Amino acid sequence: MNIELHILQNFAPSNLNRDDTGSPKSCRFGDYERARVSSQALKRAARNYVRDRGLLTQDELSQRSRKFKAQLTTRLETAGFTAELCPYIAHLAVRSLKVKVSKDNLTAYLLFLSQSEEDKIIQLCIDHMETLKAYAEAHVAAEKKAKPKSKPKPAEGNATVPETAEAKLSAEEIGTAEDAKAEEEEEDKEIRLPKELKSKVDALQKEFQNALDLKHAADIAMFGRMLADLPEKNRIAASQVAHAISTHEVSEAEFDYFTAVEDLAKFGEQGAGQIGEVEFNSACYYRYANISKAQLWEKNLDKNTGLAKRTLAAFLRAFVCAVPSGKQNSFASPTPPSLVLVVLRDGDLCSLANAFERPISRTERDEHGVVGSSIRRLLNRLYGLEEMYGEFNGAQRVLVSTDAKEHLATYSQLADLEHLKDKLAWREVEATDDGGNQREAIVYSVPQLIQQVVDEVFPDEPEPQEEGAV
Repeated sequence: MNIELHILQNFAPSNLNRDDTGSPKSCRFGDYERARVSSQALKRAARNYVRDRGLLTQDELSQRSRKFKAQLTTRLETAGFTAELCPYIAHLAVRSLKVKVSKDNLTAYLLFLSQSEEDKIIQLCIDHMETLKAYAEAHVAAEKKAKPKSKPKPAEGNATVPETAEAKLSAEEIGTAEDAKAEEEEEDKEIRLPKELKSKVDALQKEFQNALDLKHAADIAMFGRMLADLPEKNRIAASQVAHAISTHEVSEAEFDYFTAVEDLAKFGEQGAGQIGEVEFNSACYYRYANISKAQLWEKNLDKNTGLAKRTLAAFLRAFVCAVPSGKQNSFASPTPPSLVLVVLRDGDLCSLANAFERPISRTERDEHGVVGSSIRRLLNRLYGLEEMYGEFNGAQRVLVSTDAKEHLATYSQLADLEHLKDKLAWREVEATDDGGNQREAIVYSVPQLIQQVVDEVFPDEPEPQEEGAV
């Protein structure tokens, strides 16, 4: 089963996600310019939301960083290892994951490691302290024994610093290339260890790799992980997140020209302390994300039903409520969504982005506003696709939460479709005019909606038994 989230969210002036020039991100869709928020910004906001609000424990979450060598070094010192030896042990642990480490102690790319995986690596170091101590001491001794390299003498007639900018740049580029080559040579350099010690270290490196078991890594299960040189530890993400796009045309960003006043100015002193410009826009976004139950529960979390339920509930809430932090101190625009539509499908995934292939028109805005028009467009698109594809679309349940109920007429009409009449949340109410009955959509609050989704996705799977439980 797949869980689809279709969200409409309108923002006052803001700059949630900017490009390299500081402008709000944009794109062309339907050949019209639109405001855009990248999926990376949305996923980052969701991860932070889950962590900051304690929706999952720290042991179930992860960190993405290039600084794990430094982090392991600090933790090893705390665990009682000699400070001089810790960098060598940490280096070994990180290199065991087949990722290169630069002279600045940064990994070649961002590693996504869970807290429980990091804890297991530290525990392995403690359990094999004597082996690692001997390994690190061998490296310290080899380093002290190595003779310092003498600086090469400049070639005759080439001892001066290049004068032109182009020549200077070329020299820097050459230096960078040489540094990179030196780093690679250093990575490849092997310290000759006694045979027995080398055998123990090789075995320990395998155990470091096995520590990456992912059994408790909720956010890695949700967003996936790729280790380029250790593919057996990769995970396919259970979720897909689309770039949010505006439902209407946003032709260009606006500029906020600002001045900052000098507080210590003397009486009569003219002029501002600082002036500048900040770009912003205002847009109603269509956001789409989906989650695969099979990938999350069965493949990534080893059928741990309890953790899968809490992970699903936590990230559904985060996908709905989290807002990117870009320029929030300047614009303070944490506007909640106006509509959250959930579709549970057994069939193929189905974005409703084409509801806005033609942007919301001025006529629509004047009649229903941007948000109201967007809700009507979205529900009409859902109705059209369900009518066209019927059971092929695989919709098993349709649930909605909104603060704009006056625009839900099309939602109730979905019950006219034979394959959806028992899968739509609606009820019959007495009509005021002729005394007959008419359909009314059941609108959930967001907490009710999330709980309903979790209950529908995990109706029968038993909770895992605690060890020793009868």
